Amino acid sequence: GETFEQLSRKQLSPEQLEPVTETDGSLATRYLTEDFVALLGSQTWGMGFPSPLFYDEFTVKRQRVLKNAHLKRLLERDGRLYEAIQFQNSTFLPDTVKLAYRPVLNTFNNRTTIQLTIETVER
Repeated sequence: GETFEQLSRKQLSPEQLEPVTETDGSLATRYLTEDFVALLGSQTWGMGFPSPLFYDEFTVKRQRVLKNAHLKRLLERDGRLYEAIQFQNSTFLPDTVKLAYRPVLNTFNNRTTIQLTIETVER
């Protein structure tokens, strides 16, 4: 007998087989503040109720590989710069990119900034 995957590939189009990322949509730049991100972080998220995942377009200013596995990036949107990281992915991005991300606060050397954790990149 055929496996479920083999049957699925016969019945479904390539588009239907693509993984889909559900997001909460765009987050206006005016809300991408330390106070708002702290508020998001203070909520309880868990199984079946994940933290918000936003989707926006950014300009890639700089990117470098960390520990041969992760990509640290500097992204720009509406004239503001954001540090971003994507775990378990060392593929470089084009100059402009649409991506799904979660904003978190990152404190380093007593300085707190917004860091975007990249979940998926639109190809």
